[in-house]
Order: sequence, then structure tokens, then C-alpha cells
Amino acid sequence: LTAYDKIRFATGDTNSVTFSGLISNWHKSSTTGQQYNHLRKFTALITLIFLSIYAAAQLSAAGKVLHVLFQWPSLLGTNLAAALVLSYCLVGGLRASIWTDSIQAMLMIGALAILLMSAVDHAGGMNIIFTYLNSIPNNYLDLGVERFGSLSSLLLFAIGWLFNGIGTLGQ
Repeated sequence: LTAYDKIRFATGDTNSVTFSGLISNWHKSSTTGQQYNHLRKFTALITLIFLSIYAAAQLSAAGKVLHVLFQWPSLLGTNLAAALVLSYCLVGGLRASIWTDSIQAMLMIGALAILLMSAVDHAGGMNIIFTYLNSIPNNYLDLGVERFGSLSSLLLFAIGWLFNGIGTLGQ
């Protein structure tokens, strides 16, 4: 049985629909019916804090973009973005949020394709790019100690990657 199977079976056994609900009901006794509600509240609080910070960063970024593009005050752009997100979530619910994410992904893929074509054109064509790529040494991407200068630099690099992965799990 894999860890995913255990989680799937435990979710069915406890009738949990969220991860915090699952871990608070993980050792629920069938005789006492005891739940770990303090654990549920703690995980809900952590989720609320980190997702609030994430949402604030997104709204702040929207305000900054509107400031750069149209010279609007950043606060106006942030409030406008918040009102727009709130309105389409209230009108369309989760489906609207999913469609918005899908449209954003399509726009980003299209923008990346345009950026790639522009970069190739600016470089002088694919032949020049391949010539440059062939001139790069084979060990360029080696992650050995000599690339970082010291073992402590390599260790700091590894710790950074570790915490980056933990942040992803938090979302």
C-alpha cells in the first residue's frame, strides 16, 4: 500500500473533504468519536495565513502592473484587481476561477511563443543559436562543488531548493 492509497482510504473512512479534516480525523476512535479539533483549527489558521499572503502578493502585483502600464496609483490598481476577482468569483463561483486560470495559462503560453520567436529573430536565426549552444562546454550545468566555489555554497543551494519544495506543499 502506498502513502497515496493510505490517504485515499483514510479519506473515505473518515468522510473528510479537506486535508485538515483528514489529519484531525486520522486517529478517530470508533468508540469515543474523538476528533482532534485543535489540529483542524491550527491547520486552518496556517492555510488562511499563507493563502492570504499569496493572494495579497497577487493583488499587489496587479496594482504594480497597472501602475507601470497606465501610470495609475498602485493602490487603485490593487483595489480594482480585488474588485474584479471578487465580482467574477461571486457571479461564477469556482467555475469562473477555473476558467480564469485556464485563460491566463493560454495567454502565457501564447506570450511565451511570441517571446521565443522574437528572441530567435533578434539573435539572427536558429543557425546562430545552435552555433552558440554548441560552443558551450559540456560540463556547464554540472552541480559540483567547483561550480559553487565551496561546500557551504552547495549546501545553501540545496537548503534553498528544499524550502522551495516545502512552500509548494504548503499551497
